[in-house]
Order: sequence, then structure tokens, then C-alpha cells
Amino acid sequence: HNIYIGNGEAPIAIIAVKTDSYTGVGDSEITGNRTTSFSFDASHSVDKTGNLLSGSGNFNWNFGDGSTTQGNKVSHKYEELGTYEVTLTVNPQGTNETATTTLAVTIVGEPPILYGLSAQAENETLVTPLTVKVTANAEDPDTPNKSIMQYKFWYYDVTNSSERLGTQISYTD
Repeated sequence: HNIYIGNGEAPIAIIAVKTDSYTGVGDSEITGNRTTSFSFDASHSVDKTGNLLSGSGNFNWNFGDGSTTQGNKVSHKYEELGTYEVTLTVNPQGTNETATTTLAVTIVGEPPILYGLSAQAENETLVTPLTVKVTANAEDPDTPNKSIMQYKFWYYDVTNSSERLGTQISYTD
């Protein structure tokens, strides 16, 4: 059951959100990534007397990224990382009354995908300083060509894998 609290003088705008991994109503913030398809549902919005607006009103959406649309059930994907304010404005048909509500949508990056990693000493003496060729087969889903721009590796004590020795290997493309 839904509980609506209003003063009886204006409609109440309600946003329900559904993604592949989330369904909720009334949250003020939701997180996804560039592959997330957000389904927004305003059909729980009510007029000032408490009647559902589902098909008898105007539902105007602003997704905060320059995109807008109308309808009580809409979907949207975000192209860029960041936080966006989704705004729903409802207007019961035949009235000048409106109600607005917002929801923050944060689009976060996906972690890089590591397919393989190899390390080979460039000389056979294994004496410090030791030059090691490290090759990584990885991709970054958040870059247009999926390339990794920078790699960083650290040496760890083989007897204590939680102790980083402070030596860092870096590569920048």
C-alpha cells in the first residue's frame, strides 16, 4: 500500500525506478553505470483528491543531461559519468495544478577488465636493480576505444602478501 501525504491543494508526483538490479519508490538517489537502462514510472502520482493520474495527466521528465520526454512510464540511459537530477513534473488533465519531484542519478565507471598479466625479467642475472617487462591484457569499458591509459603495479613481500614494499611500477600510454 502507498501512503500519500499532501494538503489536498495540489497533486503529488511520485517516481518509481527500476533497473536490472534495483526496484524502488521514493528514494532520493540511485546509482548505475553507462550500460544501465533506467525505467522511470510516474503512474503512482496522484491528483489533489488522491486519485491516480496514470493516464489522465501530463508527465514531463527532464533527465538532467539535456534529454527530456513525456509519458507516465519512460526509459533512459546516460552517456557520461556524473550525477544527474531527474525531474518529474505532473499536471492533472484539465487543470493548472502541477507537482514536481526530483531524484539524483549517479553514473559511475565500471572497473577495468583484466584478461591476463605476465612479467618477465629482461636479464637472466636477477640482480637488483632488476628490469622486468610487465605485459597486461586489459580494457577499460569507460573509454571510447576501451584502452587502458595508465597501469600501476606494486611489489609485495612474498612472505606477507598484505605488505606493499613501496616500489611502484608505472606505465602511461
